[in-house]
Amino acid sequence: MSKTSKQQWLLLPVLCWFVSWPFVKLDPAENLILGLREKALLTQLPFGLFYQDLPQQPLAAQALVSFKDQELQDIKNTILPNQALEIQSLIYREDGTPLFTLKDGSHILASRSLVYDNQVLTAETLDQSFFIQPGAQFYKEFPTAQTKPASVPYKPYQQVRIVQKLTYPRGPFALTDKGEYVAWSSLSKEDNRIQRVQELLEQKYQEEGLGIYVKQLETQQVAGVKLDQIMYSASITKLPYLYYVQKQVLDGTLKWTDTFLYKKETEDYDGAYDPAGTGSLPKEPDGKNYNLKELEEKAAKESDNVAHNILGYYGTDSSNQDFHQEIRQIVGQTWDVVDREVSPQMAGLLMEAIYDQQGELVEMLKQTNFDDQRIPKDLPVPVAHKIGDADDFHHDAAIVFAKSPYVLVVFTENKEMDLITRVSKDIYEVLK
Repeated sequence: MSKTSKQQWLLLPVLCWFVSWPFVKLDPAENLILGLREKALLTQLPFGLFYQDLPQQPLAAQALVSFKDQELQDIKNTILPNQALEIQSLIYREDGTPLFTLKDGSHILASRSLVYDNQVLTAETLDQSFFIQPGAQFYKEFPTAQTKPASVPYKPYQQVRIVQKLTYPRGPFALTDKGEYVAWSSLSKEDNRIQRVQELLEQKYQEEGLGIYVKQLETQQVAGVKLDQIMYSASITKLPYLYYVQKQVLDGTLKWTDTFLYKKETEDYDGAYDPAGTGSLPKEPDGKNYNLKELEEKAAKESDNVAHNILGYYGTDSSNQDFHQEIRQIVGQTWDVVDREVSPQMAGLLMEAIYDQQGELVEMLKQTNFDDQRIPKDLPVPVAHKIGDADDFHHDAAIVFAKSPYVLVVFTENKEMDLITRVSKDIYEVLK
């Protein structure tokens, strides 16, 4: 017999003795002398499922019912989620189950899944402005199911001052500087006003022959209707040339004091305008030299066709490939300088590029011969803009210097110019 087999035989008597030992089945709840509360504590699994004390500010965690009897069979009332509960006492049934007795004498299970204690978990002091989301509701006290929203002067997309962030079991709330409560999810740290602009445009300006592009320069958020619709742009196409000449001044290739000869060749290249159009310079070549800054100012302020032609001839080498490549990188596509077919979005991107240059051109565009009409007409803030007109086409592309500057471009066909003014005013009232 092996050594292992001998060991197994030696263990058998011990196992037989152990198995024959008489065990006693103990039920703690039956065999120990315990009070009802102690029974409850002993039998509650997992620990913490039920309350052992009265919550200070109890609210219903979900829709539930209260019962007339402790067996929870005979329904008395329906209770709404987040409804404040008036609890009179905590009692225990014979089986150790804890119950809350409400003020009306009814009972509910004293369960943490049914009732939560609405105590502040964390409080953070703030002094910040937030934007209000649509549907936000404000309250004079922490809201329960019975609390009615307060009448407040705030509107969606406006800013409100927040002085505290309070975290409760049901989530975070904000406290305004006027003492109102609002759900934290109803606020936005990011400027959300462009959403209101989009709603406005879709509600009021969805019509043929109208394209609108809006972009907040700080947030880079965009709104618009038919913003990529191609139209004949008229003098809006002078913007790429104004931009490109200023770019060369800023990088040192040109100087504002440089002079250029007004000759016949300046009228004959892709991108040149009819000299007989707008502007104060002579309509026929006069053989004189003109200062670069003067030409830039006249093209920007008067929309002078001759000034534009001289700028384009010398400043872009008659719309050369470098010029086209630069503009293509800005607007994302080729700018047709011959047929001048352009979208509001393309013009808006070019205006943004001019703004980003931080050069003198913006100041020139703030002081044009057309500041009493279209986008700047009814606005109380500075506006840098370039108009475009031809037959039934009336356009304006602008940087509006509100507290947070934005680009606005409005292209129209067969519309009154006052439509551009109304669009501008409506948008300013949201973004001012």
